Amino acid sequence: MVDQFEKKGFVVVGVTNVGGKEPEEKTEEFIESNGMRAIVALEPGLASMDAYGFKGFPSAALVSPKGKIVWTGHPAGLEADVIEENLKGVQVGRPRGDLIVELDLPERYAATAKKLKSGNLGYAWKELAKAAGDKKLSSGDAELIDAARQEIEAIIEQETKRAEEAIAEKRYFDAQTAWSRLAKAFRGHDAGQAAAEKLAKLNSDPALKKEISAGERINAALDQIDEGKVDVALKTLHSVTTGPLADTAEARRAETLAAELEARG
Repeated sequence: MVDQFEKKGFVVVGVTNVGGKEPEEKTEEFIESNGMRAIVALEPGLASMDAYGFKGFPSAALVSPKGKIVWTGHPAGLEADVIEENLKGVQVGRPRGDLIVELDLPERYAATAKKLKSGNLGYAWKELAKAAGDKKLSSGDAELIDAARQEIEAIIEQETKRAEEAIAEKRYFDAQTAWSRLAKAFRGHDAGQAAAEKLAKLNSDPALKKEISAGERINAALDQIDEGKVDVALKTLHSVTTGPLADTAEARRAETLAAELEARG
């Protein structure tokens, strides 16, 4: 399901009763050994069983983008067409603003936590790497430091993947955005340097300037859709499909988005 629908905005969250028959360690082992890509929530009391009206294991619910439960049953019974129907009109969230991280760290590393929260991830990473080598750390503090480092590594992997997928799909403005976020957040880190180099190469290519300009307009149209300004969004999309940007790869995406909007009325 994740493979098939992830790019359309579909998210899977598994829930398990840590503290029950399966301790947290076994849950982690299961996730790793099975290569699970779904998010896993650890819920000791399983209050969600009652919240969703579940009667046994395993049970699943499909929740619409507006928070309404639209289907419940055995996970194997969830058909693809039901998911497709409830993904209609969904606009997949786009990255906004700077990359920031809010994490619990030992009190002595409050300054590092502040750097993470303010978006200075590269410098925070250096401090965390140094902290990880501190043999005076308690086991609890060491776990917090290690969790923070893993979180930062996941962000680097996620944004790099976002940029590379955008390049592969010829969405150069989206790639530009991802590389920019990485370069800014990871100043002082190899990931920031690598992102800055990718960004410079992308921006120096004259052949891609029109693609980036077209992608920027599509991004503006998506913002207008989020604000409920559908008519304005259609005009913005049509400005990509006509005139000097009409021969871009992004123009095809603008055409598709415009057609979907018009079909929705």
